[in-house]
Amino acid sequence: MKKSLEVFDRTKEWIFVVLFAMYVIAVTALGITLLPSDPSDEAFVGVTLCLLLTLGLAVYIGSAIFGSLAKQGIVYRTGRWRYEDVEYDLESFADAFENHKRAHFDLSARRSSVRSTCCCVCPIVPFVVLFYAILLIVSPSWSGHPLYARYLVIFVNVFVATDGILQGYNSSNAKSRTLFQTAYIEKRLHYAYAVASVDEITHAEVSARIGIRGDYRIIGNASFRFRVKGMSDKVMIQLEASGTEFVYPSLVGTVYRTKQPSMASSEQKHEIGARYEVIVESIEDDDVAGLAIQFDIPPSETNLHILNDDIARFTRFMIQLLRSNFNLE
Repeated sequence: MKKSLEVFDRTKEWIFVVLFAMYVIAVTALGITLLPSDPSDEAFVGVTLCLLLTLGLAVYIGSAIFGSLAKQGIVYRTGRWRYEDVEYDLESFADAFENHKRAHFDLSARRSSVRSTCCCVCPIVPFVVLFYAILLIVSPSWSGHPLYARYLVIFVNVFVATDGILQGYNSSNAKSRTLFQTAYIEKRLHYAYAVASVDEITHAEVSARIGIRGDYRIIGNASFRFRVKGMSDKVMIQLEASGTEFVYPSLVGTVYRTKQPSMASSEQKHEIGARYEVIVESIEDDDVAGLAIQFDIPPSETNLHILNDDIARFTRFMIQLLRSNFNLE
């Protein structure tokens, strides 16, 4: 509770939760009122089945809406963050990042929720309707009693309402999620593991900027650096990434206090056996020389999918360029 009060205002969230509970109670009470009281009435079964179906769908849709509004009702409180630069190895950073995701998972939507809705929730009401119809055939005296029909209406509404609000909540993003979102860093970490899997990479280092406020610790940014077997400590490969919807990886290989690369400074394209060709560009600075490589991804590409094998080829090609273009003695 301390964390929520200090960083977030959840007043609107709880208001929508209360409205959700009132909505479910009201719809359930309406359903019980509309149920026919005479089991011998020819319309008893038909009305009961229709109520189970329509009320269940109404409760689910309304609950999902309230769940979405509750998530969006989380308001971030502006305040001062204290930042620290922390060094990790790759495994330690992965553990810290998992803790970061677990601490803030409720602020962002989870894509699997849509799938689980289609697979698990949508058939619930028809299943219960079928279950009730079977009960009418097997035990008409029990299932056809108005009291048990009311119990069934309550059971269906409570079950569907609970799942509906969770689905709506999980499918939505809090408006304040940007500060805590993890997808960008998660993709970079995925690429970093692919780079580190190459045999010639001996060590991976991560520099992360940690924001601290109260009990909250957030990872604001992270840079990944790699050392190469048989090369001086002056040589470093850095993983960079850009983009929002898609994360485009690139590698920068730098050599400190050495002569400039022998290759031309203009961009060059190379085929390395990956899905995309690679663009190579030289880097020149006062005390740093190096090379930057990136995939030649068409601007119109809408289905960016870079495999781990492509990243491994990417890395080996960078190591080959460093060895062949610099005097590393």
